[in-house]
Amino acid sequence: TGRLYLRQWVGCSTVRIGGVQVDILHCPGGCKHDLQKALPEDDGLKILSQYEIHQAESMLASDEWKKVIYIRDPKQRILSAYLQWVADDDGSYIRGKCCPEQGVCANIARESFEGFLHVAGVCRNAHWTPQTWRMEGRYWAYMDEINPIEEASVTVKALLEDLGAWDDFGASGWGEDGSERIFPEDYRTSAWTQWQDYYDDDTEPLVEDMYQEDYNNPYFDYDSEVDDYLATSAEDEYDENKNEIEQIEEAEKEVKEEEEAEGEDEKEDPKELEAKIGLKCGATVVEKIPDKDTKVSVDANHYIFQKEWWDGAPVVIENFKLIFFTNPGMAATTFKMLFRRMMGLGDWEVVNESLPNDPTENGLWYLYDYSIEQAQEILTSKEWTRAIFTRDPKERILATYLDVKLGGNNMMLDYCCLDDGDCWESATKSFDGFLGLTRKCCSPDWIPQTARMEGRYWPQINFIGHIDIVADDTKDMLSLLGSSVDNFGASGWGEDGSKAIFEADNTKTIGKAQDLMGEYYTDETEKLVEQIYADDYENRVLGLESTKIMVGNHDEGENNRKLRPLGKPMRPMHGVRLISSDRLLAMISSDVCCEAMDGPCPTTLVLRQKNEGGHFGKVTDDDIAMKKADHLTIDPKDYILSNGWDAACYGGSQFDLLHNGGVASTKFKKLFRRMMGLKNWHKKNPHDPSNNGLKYLFDYEISDAQKMMESSKWRKVMYIREPKERVLSAFLKFVKHNDGSYLTKKCCPEEGKCAEYAAESFGNFLRMAGVCRNAHWAPQTWRIEGKYWPYLDEINRIERASISAKELLEDLGVWEEYGATGWGENGTESIFPENYKTQAWQNWMEYYDEDTEPVVEEMYKEDYSNPYFHFDAELDDFIATTAEDVDDHDDDDDDDDDMCGVEDEEDIPDEISDDLEIDEDHYIFQKDSWDGAPVVVEELKLLFFTEPGMASTTFKLLLRRMSGLEEWGKVDDGLPHDPEKNGLKYLSDYSLEEAKDMLTNEDWTRAIFSRDPKERVLATYLEVTDAGEDWMIAGCCEDEDDEDECMDTATGSLEGFLELIQDCCSPEWMPQTDRMEGRYWPYINFVGTMDNIAEDTQKLLETVSEDAWEQFGESGWGNKGRDRIFGTAFTKSLSKSKELMTEYYTAKAEKMVEEMFEDDYDNRVLDLEMTAVMLDPDGDDEDSDQ
Repeated sequence: TGRLYLRQWVGCSTVRIGGVQVDILHCPGGCKHDLQKALPEDDGLKILSQYEIHQAESMLASDEWKKVIYIRDPKQRILSAYLQWVADDDGSYIRGKCCPEQGVCANIARESFEGFLHVAGVCRNAHWTPQTWRMEGRYWAYMDEINPIEEASVTVKALLEDLGAWDDFGASGWGEDGSERIFPEDYRTSAWTQWQDYYDDDTEPLVEDMYQEDYNNPYFDYDSEVDDYLATSAEDEYDENKNEIEQIEEAEKEVKEEEEAEGEDEKEDPKELEAKIGLKCGATVVEKIPDKDTKVSVDANHYIFQKEWWDGAPVVIENFKLIFFTNPGMAATTFKMLFRRMMGLGDWEVVNESLPNDPTENGLWYLYDYSIEQAQEILTSKEWTRAIFTRDPKERILATYLDVKLGGNNMMLDYCCLDDGDCWESATKSFDGFLGLTRKCCSPDWIPQTARMEGRYWPQINFIGHIDIVADDTKDMLSLLGSSVDNFGASGWGEDGSKAIFEADNTKTIGKAQDLMGEYYTDETEKLVEQIYADDYENRVLGLESTKIMVGNHDEGENNRKLRPLGKPMRPMHGVRLISSDRLLAMISSDVCCEAMDGPCPTTLVLRQKNEGGHFGKVTDDDIAMKKADHLTIDPKDYILSNGWDAACYGGSQFDLLHNGGVASTKFKKLFRRMMGLKNWHKKNPHDPSNNGLKYLFDYEISDAQKMMESSKWRKVMYIREPKERVLSAFLKFVKHNDGSYLTKKCCPEEGKCAEYAAESFGNFLRMAGVCRNAHWAPQTWRIEGKYWPYLDEINRIERASISAKELLEDLGVWEEYGATGWGENGTESIFPENYKTQAWQNWMEYYDEDTEPVVEEMYKEDYSNPYFHFDAELDDFIATTAEDVDDHDDDDDDDDDMCGVEDEEDIPDEISDDLEIDEDHYIFQKDSWDGAPVVVEELKLLFFTEPGMASTTFKLLLRRMSGLEEWGKVDDGLPHDPEKNGLKYLSDYSLEEAKDMLTNEDWTRAIFSRDPKERVLATYLEVTDAGEDWMIAGCCEDEDDEDECMDTATGSLEGFLELIQDCCSPEWMPQTDRMEGRYWPYINFVGTMDNIAEDTQKLLETVSEDAWEQFGESGWGNKGRDRIFGTAFTKSLSKSKELMTEYYTAKAEKMVEEMFEDDYDNRVLDLEMTAVMLDPDGDDEDSDQ
């Protein structure tokens, strides 16, 4: 464009001092003195951008102008930044600049210098960015002087003497008493003397990697070796004068105060301000939220069209048909970063004073950018997702106060208090004082969430997430938008870009306010907040419950109030998002618990029990009707009209299915989503009515629901499960193969001991389950009120689902389209295959005995006596009955080894064959697997065998780059993996003759990377559990009776995961030896290791071509494209599984891996060494402690 652009750093730029012609490019962390203090008050500084382009060009090109920049050795500069902004600071600076919303990065940076380096590598700041970025590359050649700040005492004097300005401006007037020169002869920096305290073998390479551009800048002449640098600079460098630093900081403070004073005249009167913002802050008109979805009349004057507020108008992502209503205090910054990423903005990670929040600079589209007609379509069309996240008002307002009091966020007080010191003191001194201010001053940070939009728009919201589970709900929201959106949330977040959005520490920060409820709330403040946010608690769309924080202790008198232990924050109780129904259960004391359980009970065990004497599920205790009533009366309070996860569901084709927890409800809901034409019908969690796209009975008027239940044209279906098998399944899922978190959350969130108690035995679990009712083990008779049973057309046993589900779908004429295929790992199986069986069935003999069987029969006597179920309470009879319809678990299954990897096992020959016989049916010619056939880079004569879990994504990016493909670095929409899209050539693309030449010719490099199986399988497990990549095991669990149970077993422990993958083959964890048939292994002539992936990749590239490393590997990688392939961040993340070996491995798990991957350890080409993780795994060494 010809526009001269120089980065505008804080408080500095290209300057002109008075009438003296000199430009000084001042790098923060470099020239630390305050030039403004040396100038007459009425002179000021002029910056280059104040001149016309032709004038600026003339200055930079003319020999009459002297262009000067001062620089600083990067190692000293970054250490100086750490000492100033972290070590000697309370963390407020780095928190405000890098993580203003959560503040976690400040804690990381303050832990160590290395922690700060990791933060600084992600959050770029003027004080530590590479100095090479100070200007565009074209301008460096025009600099007349590039001086190191360490030599300032000499060079600054020489500069000013050349300009004839030394005596007037530099020789005196500096220092405490004004008698010193600008840079005294003993000028030195404090960072120089402390390098030995902070630099070591870990931190030095990090800094050298961060500042590669500075060390490579030919104008800087820096030496990256610390020792050499110190030896050279020791002659010229000295410690920085501490008094001078304090003087400079005081001067900067004075300048800031002067600037603030100058702006006081422009501030509005507080009363006028309050009157003004009262009209703009939140909904412009007060409207009642309509009871049902009505036609919307859009008004351009409404709050959702406001441009003045950062969170007035909602954000519109047109490509994904998403309109999102952001709210301050509801992760607004992170959400806007997400939306900027979804819109393809390259600097989406940047967080500063304006990004990503300021609509004038963030590049996002808002509702006001559209016409009224377009806005009407966006706000009402069924094709659009209209999303908002909500938070309990008590928690939200306390979080806002803590942000002001503890987080240093003064923007809100600046806005409301202006220069009123009393206002400031009152608002920060106590929570009560802050609440008083919020009632006088309107701000989006604390207005009721209901005021986020006018009432007429609320019924149009079709996705409500909850901040307390923001990670899960954000994932659900993105899943609704289509599979291509997964890349925006699943990775790319965190310090090294390996985390998912809202992962780990991010979500812990959100819960801080809840943990401090009891410290700040009193009866009075709680009542006040309930009054202020009454509209939010009454908003049927938000579905918030006003749960008491302070409760009375009945044993010590009603006036004795204490904090009610909350456990995990409650989900909304009403409206479009409903918590599981067991959340309706109340608290009971431990003595009632033990009495009800009629068995041993820990004295501190406290359980949640049924509500107000009723049951889980049905709300009345009416008898089971044996015939239809003359006129069916549906009560709006009946359970079949509840909007819980297992409400009565419309399956299309005029039939309803009433789900039961633990009865394949996941699979049935996936079926309904498929029948309703939803593209992502196979998503893992299809349960939530607010976002799964299904229609439920509660979506209809009472009259319509009554017609459906009574009409013979509607098929009403329920699937049930034998009680003994069902409760055993719950035990295996939530106790045996779980860490106890589910039981703790549902039954004893305060004490947390019920999980430990239940894990001791199946009998203990039964006693606990008898008191703490839950959807997964409550009697199935409670599923509906008694009057509805005669209206059900089919009540089918899940054990016979392979037959009954097929018959049902055939009757509806949809079997071939939705049930016959499309299921299973490769989409070729039916919904319930002929050998369909449940995991609990095979384990009954291990858990049932003379003690436990009668307990279950008593617990489920309503189910056994239900005339519609036809259950047999005798276990033997049940087993005999079901054995006829369910295949025995020990029957021979299809060989799972044929699912992936080599079909026929071959020994690896000791020598290369004279005449290699290749077969096009072999795995290395497979086209239907992303990592079947090896990749061919013909120009470089390279044949590369990729493997999942072996950096296959990065390697394919490299191979695409080596193949000369444009946008080789793109990771999205099937790239770089999908052979149909990635543009790579595979062995399967060549004739057998050509393939044979590639596999045997000495001119070709045939490469593969190996990894220790113990480390590899743990890394895969961590991907499934920590990184949320549970799609890997979804196919293994899809045909289980209880898919959720299978998934929880596999994610609950490493042993559970290993048990699952033994019978389920996947390239993600198959033995590396199965990567190709045995005959091909001797022809591999390059084996790299994941432990040395950076070095070995460089060796590989140098092997295939002299310049391949420089062309493809040495640079062009990382966030800014300045890193080498597999840089420091990658190798550190790669080592995570190695570091966690002893945390996850048990002797049993280690033995399982050694047996499963025995072929890999025996593979002479891979040459892997079997190293023990657990010392003395068999316990033979009596002296061993581990």
